[in-house]
Amino acid sequence: MNLLRLAATACLAALGPAAAAAPPAPTFEGDVLPILRSACVSCHGGVTKKNGLDLRTRDSVLQGGKAGPAVVPGKPDESPLWKKVAAGEMPKEGEKLTAAEAGTLKAWIAAGAPAVARDDTAAPAKPGDPAAVAAAVDKAIAARLADQKLEPYPPADDAAFVRRAFLDLTGRVPPADRAAAFLDDKSPDKRAELIDELLASPGYGRHQAAVWHDLLMPLDNNRRVLVADFRHWLADGFDAGRGWDKTVTTLLTATGRYGESPATAFFSAHAEPKDAAVKAARLFLGVRLECAECHDHPYARWSQENHWGLVAFFSRARGSKNGGVLDRKVAFSAVTEDVPAGGGSLNAYKALPPRGALKIPVDAATNVGKVVRPRFLDGTVPELGDDPPYRPALAAWVTDPKNAAFARATANRVWWQCFGRGLVDPVDDLDERNRPAYPEVLARLAREFVASGYDYRHLFRCVCLTDAYRRTSVARRNDDAAARLFARQSPKVLGPEPILDSLALAAGEAPFAAPRLADFLPKTPPPADPKKASPFEGAAVKQLNAMRPRNEAINQLLAPAAADPTEYRLGLLQALRLMNGGPFDGGPALAARLAKEAGAPAAVVERLYLGSLSRRPTADESRRMTDYVTRQPSHGAGYAGVLWVLCNSAEFVTVP
Repeated sequence: MNLLRLAATACLAALGPAAAAAPPAPTFEGDVLPILRSACVSCHGGVTKKNGLDLRTRDSVLQGGKAGPAVVPGKPDESPLWKKVAAGEMPKEGEKLTAAEAGTLKAWIAAGAPAVARDDTAAPAKPGDPAAVAAAVDKAIAARLADQKLEPYPPADDAAFVRRAFLDLTGRVPPADRAAAFLDDKSPDKRAELIDELLASPGYGRHQAAVWHDLLMPLDNNRRVLVADFRHWLADGFDAGRGWDKTVTTLLTATGRYGESPATAFFSAHAEPKDAAVKAARLFLGVRLECAECHDHPYARWSQENHWGLVAFFSRARGSKNGGVLDRKVAFSAVTEDVPAGGGSLNAYKALPPRGALKIPVDAATNVGKVVRPRFLDGTVPELGDDPPYRPALAAWVTDPKNAAFARATANRVWWQCFGRGLVDPVDDLDERNRPAYPEVLARLAREFVASGYDYRHLFRCVCLTDAYRRTSVARRNDDAAARLFARQSPKVLGPEPILDSLALAAGEAPFAAPRLADFLPKTPPPADPKKASPFEGAAVKQLNAMRPRNEAINQLLAPAAADPTEYRLGLLQALRLMNGGPFDGGPALAARLAKEAGAPAAVVERLYLGSLSRRPTADESRRMTDYVTRQPSHGAGYAGVLWVLCNSAEFVTVP
């Protein structure tokens, strides 16, 4: 009996650790698709499908090609794909699969060819407490970091946190007195209270409007010319707590004149329906459709019909593209959706089929002339009437709570704003081949967004209350893995408007406030006179003139477009603007104003540090800067020199 017991114990001891250490089965999206994409889809993908075999999706792999299914789940030795790989016959060109890659493919088939489990948990009836949501997010991150043997970084110090929170949520550095008050506050809840304060401030709506203006408006479109009211409309919505679903619905469906319906600026800025459709897919769904315009997407699952089916919803809409010296058209541009079937003014769509359908244009590589009906990206073809509008049907589908892509894309975008990279990176590519760093975190935040009624503030609270958001960005070494998995924060580079506004605040000036078109209209509209210009026209010209200096300053600070806000791309032109522009182009005016600062030089130097870098100077910095001030012809000139040094430092243009 003892021998049997010993033998059983020995067997359990041998089996237990092995079973515990067994790795999870490979999944198609997480493990197999990257292998197929790098080695196989050039011959069996969206552009070329040799023998009818498409290896871009699990469904198409199981369906197979002319010879039948490529994979028999659970049976590698009966699976043509594995037999070809094992025999060295596939891929036919380029490098063969490594032993590890071949092993992953075989293990996947043997395990039943599983896909990544989808989290289809319904959104709760009401949103959760943001602190509780943040704790759940941190728990998921902590588990992954422990699995990867990565130690989370410590919290950022108070100076870094107050600067980060102000810049992320309002786009401006904190005023010197507010930074000092935060640093001196001993309350254990001060960071959470600061987040609430900033989300309730006017700066929150203004900054989110600036962020989304830059995303929605093309850079080659006379940037910021007569779109001030569009910005105000966005800001008003953020401030009032308008649901993001309602804002997006209005953006996708707006009609009328810009002066009366500012949301029409989005469609007016994208003259071709395909431009509006592609932009909407990227921003609101996290889908990149550009590569499916002329043929099926080479690597992702999107077909050419997916692309043109989405474009078809916009095919009856017309709008004036921004252009011209004074851009008067924008103030009056009427976006309409009434191009009749069989006609219209859009060059690419002169012979339009009925019910919103269109023909694939002649500049496509394949299927030229094929009629494509409006269809959602899930493949559904809605029943539409003979006459437009058709965009409302698309907007309803995009913002439907059942469409998880909308909430996921927005949650990922908010995370990207707070961390410099999304849970899915790139931020606008939420395809199945591009897995989230933390799938459960993205799913949780998306559900919260739906439950909150698409409340942007709720998302920001949930993210900004996490330990992950509060961590330092000071790396111990070149620790990219820690940044990718959010074991630490990543420094972000300021954009043009935060730089300009923060410069003004640091110098004691009022930041620029964009005027509204109504500010230039007569209090009492004159009687309509077809022989005279509309009062909107004169107001538009005045608004443009008022915006011109700001526009020029922004253009000088524009760096080359970069999707990665953690990448420093400011160059010579931007450096010259920082050195000589803004408060530093007024000669003695800045020195005269700073000369009125009350207090000893050391106290004034401290305020300059607080107002520009959101921290107090070190003892050595205080000594050196104070010595510099006292050696100048006047204290005002010395203070101006100190401020110039601080605002031209890398620290000033960085979100810590």
